[in-house]
Amino acid sequence: ETIVFATSRAPYKCPPAPFEYVFLIDEMLTNKGIRDSCRIVLTTPKKPFPFGNDRTKEVFVSTMEKKNIEFIPGFQVAGVRGDDKAVDLESFGPGDKETRELKYDVLVGTWPQLPVAPFRPLCNDKGYVAADVRTMETKFEGVFAVGDVSWMMLPSTPPKPHPKAGGFAIPCAENACAMIEALIGGDSLEEARKKVPEGRKAVCYAESGFETGIVVGPKLLPDSDGPPGFLCEHPTEEAYHNKSKWIADIKERFFGAAAVSNT
Repeated sequence: ETIVFATSRAPYKCPPAPFEYVFLIDEMLTNKGIRDSCRIVLTTPKKPFPFGNDRTKEVFVSTMEKKNIEFIPGFQVAGVRGDDKAVDLESFGPGDKETRELKYDVLVGTWPQLPVAPFRPLCNDKGYVAADVRTMETKFEGVFAVGDVSWMMLPSTPPKPHPKAGGFAIPCAENACAMIEALIGGDSLEEARKKVPEGRKAVCYAESGFETGIVVGPKLLPDSDGPPGFLCEHPTEEAYHNKSKWIADIKERFFGAAAVSNT
């Protein structure tokens, strides 16, 4: 049996998510005693790796190799033929296109992200609402964009799009709130911008199966502590348990203590 996880195109929700899926599929099949008779394949449009740096690639790719999970970077989904149970892949990027056919028994994938209909009149040619990477301001007066709907470019060389991840949506929302609060309080735009915190960093715990997790710690914007960077650590049990706590903290913050006690 062949299980294919096909990342259709970027951006998609949570950069490590496809990897978490295949790690958990590996665990599920192992626990059922059928892993050796199954092939797991993960495809992604970007190569050599869809996010992070060389260290991130080394941690995730080596973890996949240990679990005998095939990784095909640099190919996007060109089509799916359900009757044939086949995915047509096409090389991503400029130049001559290479095509591949990948047969599957089970197909899983990510859907391209799009803003909901009411926001589409505000979108740029990418299909998202362009926003300032620090203040979340848009070109529309009094409108701020945060999360999946937003399109922000990082001040890197070359410029890269800001990742769409919950761990970053929260500090982005806090920055937008700081702007709104200052403006309501009578500050000018320039005064309000000065009250928005510098820097942006977050920690994500990517599940890697069998109660282990990979720590992913991107720092996207410079601050008083130094330039941007990217932390990534090999799977540990501690990271898995830290993820459980992180999820509980998020639930309690937004939905109250009852949301935690009911799960």
